[in-house]
Amino acid sequence: MTFMQKIVKISDNPDIGTLNNLVDLVNKNDLSTANKEVKNLTKKYPSSDVLHNISGLIAEKFNNFENAIYHYKSAIKIRPENVDSHFNLGNIYFQSKNYLQAISSFENCLKIDDRIAKAHNNIGLVFIERGKDYQELAINSFKKAIQIDPNFSQSYNNLSAILFKIGKYDDAIFYGKKALELNPCYAQAANNIGNACYEKGLTEKAYKYFKKSIQISPNYPDANWNLSLYYLAKGNFQRGWELFDSRWKTSIFKGQKIEFDKPVWSPSLKSKILIWNEQGIGDEIQFSSVLNEVKKDCEQMHVVADKRLINLFNRSFSDINFIKKDEINTINYDFQIPIASLLKFYRKNKSDFVKNQRKFILSDEYLKNEIRSLISSKSSKILCGLSWLTTNPSNFFKRNLDIVKFFQFLPRDKFSFINLQYGISNNDLIELRNNYGIEIFNFSQINLFQNIDAQAALIDACDVVVSIANSVAHLSSSLNKNTKVILPKVCDWRWGLNGEKSFWYKNTKLYRQKDLSDWDYVYKMISDDLKKL
Repeated sequence: MTFMQKIVKISDNPDIGTLNNLVDLVNKNDLSTANKEVKNLTKKYPSSDVLHNISGLIAEKFNNFENAIYHYKSAIKIRPENVDSHFNLGNIYFQSKNYLQAISSFENCLKIDDRIAKAHNNIGLVFIERGKDYQELAINSFKKAIQIDPNFSQSYNNLSAILFKIGKYDDAIFYGKKALELNPCYAQAANNIGNACYEKGLTEKAYKYFKKSIQISPNYPDANWNLSLYYLAKGNFQRGWELFDSRWKTSIFKGQKIEFDKPVWSPSLKSKILIWNEQGIGDEIQFSSVLNEVKKDCEQMHVVADKRLINLFNRSFSDINFIKKDEINTINYDFQIPIASLLKFYRKNKSDFVKNQRKFILSDEYLKNEIRSLISSKSSKILCGLSWLTTNPSNFFKRNLDIVKFFQFLPRDKFSFINLQYGISNNDLIELRNNYGIEIFNFSQINLFQNIDAQAALIDACDVVVSIANSVAHLSSSLNKNTKVILPKVCDWRWGLNGEKSFWYKNTKLYRQKDLSDWDYVYKMISDDLKKL
C-alpha cells in the first residue's frame, strides 16, 4: 500500500486517482482548474486533510500566503501526523521570513519522522538566513540530510554554498561537484563550483564552470553576472559590459533596482537625464569618474546620490544637480540610467580608463588645511592615513587586516599615522595604545562613516594613504593621493587579476596577496615602499 493510499484509507479523503489528478493539475500550473476542482471536492469531503493541503499549495502558487497558512493549519488540525502539511507550512513561514515559526514547523516534521531529509535541509536554509552565528548549525543540518539521503543533490549544493561563504573553498568545490554528479543539469551547483574556483585563484576553471552553468540554464542571472565579472577582471570590457545588467536579477541585487516609467538613456539621446546611485559609497565615488564625460552628451543631468556624498559631489562637479532618492519626484527628466551602466559607454577598453585617470574629487580645502595645521603642531613626520577593516560582513575574513601585526612591519620612526577607519576601529586603537605604545591620530569629533566630506578632507591632509579595498581606497584614489591598496589574492573585478597598477586611478599602487590569508608578504612590500618616501 502506498503512502497516499494509506492516507486515503485512514481519513476522509477522495480516492487516490482523484487526488493524483489534482496534484497533476497543480504541478502543471493549471491552477484555475485545480482550484475549481478542489473547492467542489471540499464540499463533499469537508474533513479532508489532503484537500486542505492541496488548497494550500494552490494558494501558495498564487502568493496568497495567509490563505495557504490557513489550509495547512487546517490539514494539521484534522490529522496532526500529516508530515507534508507541516513541511509546507514551514516553507510558507520561511518565504515570509518568519524563521522561528519555519524551524518549528520543520521540527514538527522530524518529531513525526526524524529521517525526512528535506526537513533537515530546509532547517539548514533557515539557519543561513539567520546569519553568521548560525552557519555551523546550517552545515550540520545539510550534512544530516545527506546522511539520510546520499542522493539529495540540493543538500550537497547548499553545503557547497555555505562552505564557500565561510572561505572553505576546497570543501565547497567537493560538495558542489557531488551535487553536479547527482544532477548534471544543476546550473546553481556549477555556478557555486565556479565561485569557489575563482576565489582560489583558479580563474580559468571558474570560467569553465560559469559557462557550464549558462549552458544548462542560459538565463541564470548569477552565472551571467559572475561571467561578467570574470571578463571585466580580465580586461575584456566589451564582453563584461554585455552581461553586466544581469546583476539586477541576482540575489545580491534583489530589490535594489529602482523602477521608472522613463526609458533608459544612451549617449545618442541628447536630453534631460536622471542618473541614479547603486551599490555602496565606494562604488558611487568610483563610478562618478565618468560624470564629466556624460555631461557633454546630455542637455541636463540630475544625479541621485547617497546623502553623505552630496556636499562632496556638489563641490567636485559643476553644472550637475545632485539629489537624494526621496527628491526624484521633484525634478523633470526624459531618460534614466543606473550609474554603473554608464561604464559600457565610456569605459570600453583600457585606453578609456588610462586617458581619464585624473583627480575628480575635491575636498574642503579650508578643513584640509585646518587638519594639516593641527597635526603639524604635534608632529613633523610624514602623515600616513590607515584603513584596515571593512563593514561588509561577506568580506570580513578575506579583506580585514590585523593592524597590530601590520605595525610590526611599518616604519614608525619617520611616520605619524592617521586613523581613517570608520565604524569599528576603537578596540584596535585601544590595543595599539595600551599594549604597544602606538598612538594613532584619531579625530573622534569626525564621524568617518556619516561625514564623508570631512573624511575626504582628512584623507587629503595625509601625504600617503594605506587602505584595504573599501570606500577609503576609492576616496583617496579619486583625490589623486599617493594611495596604496591592499588586496586579497583574488579581489573584486575593478582591481583586475594581477599587476600593481590600477587602470582606474593614476596615483594608486596595488599590493596583492601571494597566498590566501598570508598578509606578511604584502606588509613587507608596503613597508619597503614607505621607507623610500
